[in-house]
Amino acid sequence: MLIKNIPKINVHFVSGAIRGAIVGAFIGIAPGILLVMVLSGGLGSYYVGSFEVLSFTAVSMTIGGLIGSIIGGMLNIIALLLKTTFVKIQGIS
Repeated sequence: MLIKNIPKINVHFVSGAIRGAIVGAFIGIAPGILLVMVLSGGLGSYYVGSFEVLSFTAVSMTIGGLIGSIIGGMLNIIALLLKTTFVKIQGIS
C-alpha cells in the first residue's frame, strides 16, 4: 500500500515544502529585524552596519525557510496519508 504511494508522497512533499519555505522566509524576517533592533537599541553604544543588518536578516530568512519547508512538506504528507485512509475507510463501509 505505501510502496504504491511513494511517487505521490514525493510530489506532495515538494509542493508543501515550497509553500512552507515561502511562509517560513516571510516569518523569518521578524527575528532578523528584532535582533538588529536589540543590538542597536538601548544606549546606542553598538553601531550596526548595513552589512550586519543584511546578514542577520538573510540568515534568519534562510533558517525560517528551511524550517518552514520541512514542516510544510511533512504536513502535506500527513494530509495525503489521512486523505487516503479516510477514502479507504469510506469505501469499506
